[in-house]
Amino acid sequence: MVHMNIAQFTALALGGDPLRVCGFQTHSVDLTDFLENL
Repeated sequence: MVHMNIAQFTALALGGDPLRVCGFQTHSVDLTDFLENL
């Protein structure tokens, strides 16, 4: 299960870069599989 802030989800849905805009590198959970499935 992946937990995301609504602002991160919105930015990702609008095409934001997962690392630079959404800030996923700060999470302790590996989101690689999740991001690839999007």
